Amino acid sequence: MDNEGTEPVQGDNIKLKRKRSPNFPCISLEAAIERGRKLYERAQTHPVPVGFVAGVWGYKEKSSSFITMIGALNAFGLIIAEGTGDKRKIAISRPCERIVRKAPDADRLVSEAALQPRLFREVWEKYGGKLPHDEVLKQHLLWNEEDTFNEKSIETFIANLRETITFAKLGESDIIPPEKEGDRLGDGKQGEHNGQEKPPGLLLKPPQLEGRMKNFTFPLIGGDVATLQVPHPMSDENFNALKAIIDAFKTSLTSGHVTDQGSEKGGQSQGI
Repeated sequence: MDNEGTEPVQGDNIKLKRKRSPNFPCISLEAAIERGRKLYERAQTHPVPVGFVAGVWGYKEKSSSFITMIGALNAFGLIIAEGTGDKRKIAISRPCERIVRKAPDADRLVSEAALQPRLFREVWEKYGGKLPHDEVLKQHLLWNEEDTFNEKSIETFIANLRETITFAKLGESDIIPPEKEGDRLGDGKQGEHNGQEKPPGLLLKPPQLEGRMKNFTFPLIGGDVATLQVPHPMSDENFNALKAIIDAFKTSLTSGHVTDQGSEKGGQSQGI
């Protein structure tokens, strides 16, 4: 019988079930990035044994504190784990590398990392980017039917959430809007992208790039125009990514187009 989550009651033979809170990062994003920075300074992006990581962070490999720390960085998307058992290795993720090296997109990556943990994202979106008083949050977490917390861990959760939101400088604009028809790439079917799940990172939510955004207007056949807002200057890598995204939207963009003869195009590509 699995006794996980139970503890004996003194003076009684009954074991009471102890309520366990759902998983959430044990530290804030700022503290997690600092752990990532220390590992990057020692190993760059190379996968290294778990024991090596524990030594860099000052933990014993088998300690519960180290295990929860690994879970925190993984929740924020800052590390990548590969292998199992004694062969398990840890490496800094690409976003973490760009953050610690202060790449041009570091601020955006920090904002994205802040909402990687599921519970952080769900609470942030529930309140529309405006966190209420701690007592309101506490009542929500205590009585939420899907993810019920025990009281001892609520204060830690709220503190880590608030510190993460402040560090990432999140605002109301950092809310992923409810999906509507056509919001996903592909043929317009919700949740699909050419028969597959939508690739991560292609949410229709503009990053915070004040001062770098520029509008370009292109003439189209028939007198129409298209306006494109993009970060400027743009790298070759991002330009190629943008072309791929536009190609993926082709069906949605051309569906329902009426030709000069009044016939409707859509569904299939027309031969040239």
